[in-house]
Amino acid sequence: LEKPMALDVAECDQIIAACRSAGVQLTIAKQTRHMEMSMRAKAFIDEGRIGRILFLRPMSVTPGSGFANVPQSWPSDPREGDAFLDWGAHACDAIRWFTGADAVRVYADYDNFTGLPLENPTAMVQMRLTSGAIAQVLMSYEIGPSGFGTRRNNQYEIVGTEGSIFWDLDRLDLVSGDRDVQTWELPSWTLPDFKPRDPRRIGNTARQLVDFIDSLRAGEPPRITGDDGRAAIEMTEAAKRSAQTGRAVELPLA
Repeated sequence: LEKPMALDVAECDQIIAACRSAGVQLTIAKQTRHMEMSMRAKAFIDEGRIGRILFLRPMSVTPGSGFANVPQSWPSDPREGDAFLDWGAHACDAIRWFTGADAVRVYADYDNFTGLPLENPTAMVQMRLTSGAIAQVLMSYEIGPSGFGTRRNNQYEIVGTEGSIFWDLDRLDLVSGDRDVQTWELPSWTLPDFKPRDPRRIGNTARQLVDFIDSLRAGEPPRITGDDGRAAIEMTEAAKRSAQTGRAVELPLA
């Protein structure tokens, strides 16, 4: 299934139960786990290069409001749910993947600053994790043409006790020791023009498809399961409840 897996946890549970009953495997499309930069970042984390993760700041920002202004675009379809469910599901899954931890408390503020024709196109969401780390997610379709940060629509900062990692779609910086910087960079498929058929972009999906096929052939569960998809939706559902009530929401949801 593509992300988001479903509109809420209840639908996720129905999907998982149906697949289990039918005896079929279920995986959820999670491109963030299969990008060159994110995979390199995860390898550095697993090698202990930045120590214990203290906090993360994923940012999904679209300069110039992106395709949110295009008629009949998927973010404008009310059946997609709110904007943070739509795109924030990527960041929620990545937070769990990088840290190996789950969210236990979520606080969120949503807004529509510019009158875009979609529900709450800006979200600032803070999460406390079982590991003790804190994650803060900024997701917005309302960034001006000047952009934000490196202007890519995925930008991650991960700070640990012994170093930090910054990565976007085209560049990764590992900072350790006394400001020792190791940089890895590839030709951009996003700037100055978005290239939807670029091999690097297609590779993000191809790698997961190959991995899923390999797991089926081996008779093993996929590395990204329906439970992983459910966990991301639970985090987005908690964020929505928090934004509606103005209060922090504890996880797991009742």
